Amino acid sequence: MKVLFQLMPKKELRVGGGSVRMQEIAKELRRAGVTVDVTEKEAPPLAKYDLLHFWDYDEVTTYRQAARARKAGVPYVVSPIAINTDLFGMLHEANAAWRMLARTVGHSAALALFARWTDRRVRNNPVWQRTHELLDRAAMLLPTSEKEERFIRRRYRTEAPIQVTPNGIPKEYFAKARPDRFKRKHGLADVRFVLNAARTEVLKNQLGLVQAIVGTGLTLAVAGPITGYGKAYWDRCAAEAKRLGVPLKHVGNLSTQELRDAYAAAEAHVLCSWYETTGQVSLQAAATGCPIVQTEQSPHREYFGDLAETCRPESPRDIRRAILRAVTMPASRRRALQRRMRRYTWEWSAKETLKGYRSVLRKRR
Repeated sequence: MKVLFQLMPKKELRVGGGSVRMQEIAKELRRAGVTVDVTEKEAPPLAKYDLLHFWDYDEVTTYRQAARARKAGVPYVVSPIAINTDLFGMLHEANAAWRMLARTVGHSAALALFARWTDRRVRNNPVWQRTHELLDRAAMLLPTSEKEERFIRRRYRTEAPIQVTPNGIPKEYFAKARPDRFKRKHGLADVRFVLNAARTEVLKNQLGLVQAIVGTGLTLAVAGPITGYGKAYWDRCAAEAKRLGVPLKHVGNLSTQELRDAYAAAEAHVLCSWYETTGQVSLQAAATGCPIVQTEQSPHREYFGDLAETCRPESPRDIRRAILRAVTMPASRRRALQRRMRRYTWEWSAKETLKGYRSVLRKRR
């Protein structure tokens, strides 16, 4: 089997979960005997491939490339990363009337109305129409959760076949960590801290996390890149931490080994983003036995069952409650969380991806 992984031309795949997933699945597929090529060319030769796989896309360029694939008789699949941004949109991007409605009737009721309004409104947009056609004419869609599948069906009204292909983590995260090494290196030897491993940006909600830490006696350690517009957001978080008296430390962009040590050293890992797919960092943290706090705007139950503490990203008070529950998690519950993570390997994710490929190709015979 020959598969072409298609990235968008002149566009670097952003460092993060999507790029890691693509690279790791390519590696595992090659081990399974699949020929995998990766291209950023807008019009690569397609005839020699059995399948085209879109990993990142914009609606115009991908739309044209999908049309070329159909003309060449090559089926395509899409890993859509379709995230429900309605809560963030209502509270940050919509007009003040929606925020007033949310305060009046509550976030849940207002969000249900906002979602229905958005579903109807976007269908007149050329971007929605191109994306709908791209997804609807795909041989298969490969989201990472059933929650994402439901959102795709609702927002884009597609009837394309869908197979969930789970996120994964490297097996190295199951190896024994050295928490003391991390604490010594970063001056945290005598400090109780929670970790947030994520890009520093508004969507990851570090500001809400800073506000949630107040009064807990915990330090907040943030690991990950601070680039571009993230610098201004970090400065805002640092100023808020200083105002509130919250100990805040940026520990840099960590290697796999260092990150594993950091998870094992932390009282909990907190990902209180405004929206997420799974959050590979939460899988990684759980694999080390670190308690996790996961945003409710994610498919947390599909991956963690009832073993993760969850929080509403719009409420620092709710984030704080979840953190306090996580840092007192019994050892037996931590071990159960760690055992559950053993299924989420990149090998399993690649097997599910390959199952999707074979299903597509069988239908074409």
